[in-house]
Amino acid sequence: MKIPLHLRPRLCPNLRPLSSKSQDKSQHNSQHNSQGKTIESREERLLKRHQKSYGVKSSFNGPVTTCVTDTGHVVKTDVPKLMGGSNLHPQPVELLLSSLLGCTTTTSHYISRNWHPKPFEIIGLEMDVKAHRDNRGVMKKPTHELVEDFGIDAMLQRVTGVVTIFVSPLTEDIDSIDVSKFGVVVEDRCPVANMIVKSGCVMDVEWV
Repeated sequence: MKIPLHLRPRLCPNLRPLSSKSQDKSQHNSQHNSQGKTIESREERLLKRHQKSYGVKSSFNGPVTTCVTDTGHVVKTDVPKLMGGSNLHPQPVELLLSSLLGCTTTTSHYISRNWHPKPFEIIGLEMDVKAHRDNRGVMKKPTHELVEDFGIDAMLQRVTGVVTIFVSPLTEDIDSIDVSKFGVVVEDRCPVANMIVKSGCVMDVEWV
């Protein structure tokens, strides 16, 4: 399954709203009552009601970064010895891919249980993905300059791979499940996958 490249927006200091309507809308999202207290808009109330937040704290000791999540888990990152690390823990991008696969798994189970017109049970997912980037985005010198000035990005450019989905043999009309469509929906609703795609990275992952 291939998802087209999304162009990443560039910062433009001279950018102006197309009309005054957009300014008016943003200015009136929050209004004030006669006592000067802020009155939240409906959109703000909905966001506050449904917003889910995550928190991580970290410390650095030698080449290893130790992260502690708000839920009490410890995650460590490292880099290969050629980059000055100890290679005792995963690289940050490897953890990003692990997060992608974990988030994909969780989202897949939720979507399958609520699939229309008929829910189905996933009994297994096998995923094999690779991430690709231009290493000059990090290594390009002089390092005090933005790499954008050289026409280079440090971001991941493409994620490729295959997701194999295993469905319970007890599922009715198992052949009617559109696996490709299912993959599109999962990647759209998975917070990590959605973030990667919105960054401008091409998600070239086939669902089978």
